Amino acid sequence: MRAEEAGTRSTIGEALDQGRWGTFQIGVLVLASLAFVIEGLTNQLISLSIPALMKAWDLPREPFAAPLAIGLIGVAAGNALGGMIGDRIGRRGGVIWSMVFIGIMNFAASLSGSILTLSLARFVAGLGLGALIPNCATLIAEFTPQRRRAFAVSIGLLFIPFGIVLAGLVASLILPRYGWPALFEAGGAIPLLFAAFFWLVLPESPRYLARDPRNRNEIFRLLRRMNLALPENAEISESAAVGQKAGLSALFAPGMRWDTFCLWGMGFFAYMTSYIVLNWAPGMLAGQGLSLQTTSRSLSAWSLGGFGSPLIGLSIQRWGSRRAIGGFALGAAAGTLVLMSLPLTEPQIGYLLVMLLVENIFVVSLLTSVYVVATHIYPSAFRSTGTGAASAIGRLGAMASAYAGVYSLHLGGSVGYFACMTATSLVTFGFAMAIRNHIARPIRSPIPLSAPTGEHVTQS
Repeated sequence: MRAEEAGTRSTIGEALDQGRWGTFQIGVLVLASLAFVIEGLTNQLISLSIPALMKAWDLPREPFAAPLAIGLIGVAAGNALGGMIGDRIGRRGGVIWSMVFIGIMNFAASLSGSILTLSLARFVAGLGLGALIPNCATLIAEFTPQRRRAFAVSIGLLFIPFGIVLAGLVASLILPRYGWPALFEAGGAIPLLFAAFFWLVLPESPRYLARDPRNRNEIFRLLRRMNLALPENAEISESAAVGQKAGLSALFAPGMRWDTFCLWGMGFFAYMTSYIVLNWAPGMLAGQGLSLQTTSRSLSAWSLGGFGSPLIGLSIQRWGSRRAIGGFALGAAAGTLVLMSLPLTEPQIGYLLVMLLVENIFVVSLLTSVYVVATHIYPSAFRSTGTGAASAIGRLGAMASAYAGVYSLHLGGSVGYFACMTATSLVTFGFAMAIRNHIARPIRSPIPLSAPTGEHVTQS
């Protein structure tokens, strides 16, 4: 078959999946990663400002649990709502308006005079934070060739910890000189400036644009910027899934509902495993007689493991998502068994810190894989909705960790605590293995788009 004839059968999904991962697409990844920095930064503002707020408002620490918890509820709701919004107004609009929302509500938080008004501001800011995640992940996925998608999404999510580090640096400069309102004002100005910049430079996903034939010229302009060529008379439909409607009901359509259920279970227990450590590890270690300095170092070691998240992307590229995720889930379970066997004493603390770092490499890779698999399972018509819903269910697992952690400590001490983490890791493994539509292990090198071929490949 001649190249011209083959080209007329190509879809936008094929052009992106089989083409090069060029400078333009990598630029989109960089922009989305900067948005993830905003996510990490804003999440930390309330935690960093609490000591100053306690002093300014003459309050103990306990009342500040309300804005912390309500903020998490807002993020979970924003995950679900933001995904649906991104499927309706576009990924570009979802990202930009989320940052506008975050910026405005951070300014509102700077004007708070009570726990109630601070909590309301954090809840609404949480809606924006939650909406940002699925739209950024979807934007990265839809600009990246399929063979590089898992790695690209994992790289983007890696920048959330960078935002956390940036928040600490900003707070160290602002809080001593200008106080807590200035910290929230900076947290408002930064996302608004980024939103204005993104309005000028961030492109819309061509897969989203392909839903409307009137976007044909815009789509071909984007493809030219990516050095991807299609004949002028080529089909512009995104894939065979074009025409499917967005919305939560689409996640439970025949052929989707089983993988949706399994993905939700995987996300719920992966988040629970992670937050059991974040919420209760310092208390557990303090209960074993370790110093406050040691408990703080334990969380630092755990956080450093988060920078290993690209390993899951590389592993999926090499072995496919079923084998890679299964291996990381079993690694997380094995890591907790090793932690259970370690003596929790000051002379042996070095082994504990190393194992916490290694364990979080496994755990954060499982969190990352939730987004990687979600962007693979769901077609473009409801990809943001599916990714956002999976993230929202994961946040419920984070909330449930508050109870799982305290009851495991009550019933079994440190042994029960680590046994609980082993169980949640194994349940995560079970749900991950039950997913049917995994990313396949690569069989051969991808065919360049420009090569003559009569093969018709459907975008996944």
